[in-house]
Formats: sequence, C-alpha cells, structure tokens
Amino acid sequence: MVLKPQDAAIRFWLFMLLGSVLSACGASTMGSGVAAKRICTEVFLADRDPGGSFADETAIVMAAVDLDVDTFARTVTARTMGMGERTAVWRRDGGCLLLPPETQPAITSFDIPPRPGQRSQDVPVAVDERIAAAIAPAFERRDLRTRAVVVLREGRLKGERYAPGFGPETPMLGWSLSKSATHALIGVAIRNHGFDPQAPVKFPEWAADGRAAITSEHLLRMVSGLKFDESQSLWNDVNTMLFLTGDMATFSADRPLAHPPGEHWYYASGSSVLLHRVLRDRLGDATYHRFPREALFDPISADSAFWETDITGTFVGSSYLYMSARDWSRLGQLYLQDGIWNGERLLPEGWAAHACTPTPASNGRYGAHWWINDSPGSKPGDRAFPTLPGDMCWAAGFEQQWVILVPSHDLVIVRLGVTPHTVDFDLPGFVTRIMDAVR
Repeated sequence: MVLKPQDAAIRFWLFMLLGSVLSACGASTMGSGVAAKRICTEVFLADRDPGGSFADETAIVMAAVDLDVDTFARTVTARTMGMGERTAVWRRDGGCLLLPPETQPAITSFDIPPRPGQRSQDVPVAVDERIAAAIAPAFERRDLRTRAVVVLREGRLKGERYAPGFGPETPMLGWSLSKSATHALIGVAIRNHGFDPQAPVKFPEWAADGRAAITSEHLLRMVSGLKFDESQSLWNDVNTMLFLTGDMATFSADRPLAHPPGEHWYYASGSSVLLHRVLRDRLGDATYHRFPREALFDPISADSAFWETDITGTFVGSSYLYMSARDWSRLGQLYLQDGIWNGERLLPEGWAAHACTPTPASNGRYGAHWWINDSPGSKPGDRAFPTLPGDMCWAAGFEQQWVILVPSHDLVIVRLGVTPHTVDFDLPGFVTRIMDAVR
C-alpha cells in the first residue's frame, strides 16, 4: 500500500522533530526515520489502519511524506520531499527496527517471550457519571488528541474513556513513561538478583576517566554528569540516538563527562538506555531478554506490554514501551502499593518511595525516573503544580503522556495522547476534576 501526501495520513509525527523548516537532505533523513519507525509499530503492533485511522491525529498539515507500507514483508519505507528514504522492519520478538541510514545490517532474533493472550482486559466497569464528566473535557478539545484516560481508585477501575479506534486492549506508546518502568525493572533486579545501584557500572570504555565513578543511582536520578543534549534542537542527542543510531547504548556510553557524577542534574534519555545496558551486562542475554515479561509484566498481568529493542537487542528503556492504558495504570498501582501485587512483593520495600524522593540537584522537582510535586521544606507555591497535592508523583512522556499517582487520594490516573508540547493541556484542572469526582 502506498500512501500519498493527499491522503492526510500520519504526517503529524514529523512535526515535533522537523520544526518549522524542512531544508536539507539530512533533515529529510531524520524526518523519514520518525515516520517509518512510528508508523511501523502503530500498524504491526497496535493493528491500526495505515490508510485512514490516523486522520483524526493529523490536524497539522505537514510537508510531503510518502509512506510505503508493505503488509506482506512487514516493512514501512518513508520519504520526505522525495529524499532521505528510511525503512523500518517489524520483528516478532523485538518490535519495529528502524534501519540506520545508508546501511542494511543483519537483523538478529532474540529470545524475547511473546505477549500472552489478552486475559487482563476483561474487567467490567460500572460507569460513574461524575468521573465520566470529569474525563470528558480531555476528549472534547480536538487539538488535545487524547487517546485514552483510565482512573483507578483504591486499586479498582472507576472510569475510562477512549478515542475512536482505541480501546482497553490497544497498546500505546508511552515515550518517556518507559523510564519509570525501567526504574521498576532495576527494583526487581535489586530484589531478585542482588543488583547494587550504588556500585559503579564498570563499562570498559569508562575505566580510564571520570566516568568510572558513575553508578546506576546516578543514572536513575539523571546526575551522571554525561554531556547529553535533550534540547528542542532537531539534531539533539536523543533524536540522533532514536532515529539515526543502531546501537543506542554505545552511542550514549560515548558521551563525554561534562560534570562530576552526582553534582549536576540534567534530564537525559541516554541514562535510561544505559541502565538497560547495565542490566543486560549483569543478567546476561538469556535472562535479560525475558526479564521485563517474566519479572514485571506477567506478575501484574500487563498482557499488552511490548518493549522494543535497538538493533543490538537492548530494550530502548527511555522511549519504546507500548502498553494499553489499563496496563499503564497497573504500573502506577504497583507503585501506589509500595511494590506489592496480590500480596506478593515485587519491588524492594521502599523502592516506590525511592522513585518519588527528590534528587537535590534537580531543585526538588525530580525523583528517580519519576517526577515529584513537592519536596521537604518547600511551600505549596514552590510546587510544579501548586494547586495539586504535594504527594503527587508522576511519570511523564513526550506528547503529554501521564501516569499520575496521588497517594493521599489512593488514586492513579493515566492519560495517553498525541498532544504537542505547544498545546496547553490543563493538567491541574484535569486532575482536580477527577479528585473532586471520587471524593
């Protein structure tokens, strides 16, 4: 199937990365990579129709993008303005692999368990009209492009709503929500494999310089000191890592040291990818590739979960975890319950609190792969969201993905969508309406 620009399908994905100017062939290469990778997974994992079901998410008319979706070969090839051709290939075990530009590497299979049948989604929901009314505004504004909202109260599903084409079983990309799931995996490794987050990670390429002092704890708290550009620039390090690089962990490990480890906070997606390299080195491939499914997703019945890898087989721990909205809420509930699920402890005691304990260098705004609203000694006006409870802690992802924990209200809220950062999503109003509805 060949999709032409006039089909008004799937051009939104280029907007965030191409910015206001699409000029050189290099930008076309980046933009084509974004389109090929994202559409590949949407079609072959989420089973979306490439010919029409993206139309509601394409409010912004983009430059010419041709997409060739080969449902037999399970590939997506994209060209931007006739240039920068890129191809993504679907693999049953590792998801969609975006081939590096100008190379055709061998595609390796890994022993990654398949997703089980959808056993966790058959949950009847008694519609609470107050919660339904609180959720509704998130769907009424077309520019927000909300895909899903799920509300848990006291561990029970109290309300949910989906955009057309989505439902309780649809896996959706969490982007940087993946980082918070990476924190959970580190916790399981601590509990089950004697993993020490305070120990230096001991990458061979770091042995001869100051990077040798970097620990997993530094990476979790984004204080590694590595120079990593996550600005709004098209050519920043995170875009280069995700859309131009095959071996993402090696790319991140090659970043030089800009600050002594532990002293300077800077949000860096490379830190999460490096944590997966640490896990892979520690556990070995046979255990590592089965680890997310067997150690985390199966125990909490997150059946929709699918974590994509880079070309080497390392899970892209910063960005490429797909789950249904209900399964994202299960991750949140696990943290609200201090890592206990159905009476079984999965995370070490206090590991959930570790996630929401402020990192001093972040001015009290960031914990460990989770964001926080308050820190000891601060005033309500100093909070990120002054009108919301101080104990609120959340996972956040690109395009305004949210998994929100409000312990004082025994509440988990999940919101998934494709909302540009330039569009104001009234998060305080959204959360307040839901809190008022569950009182």
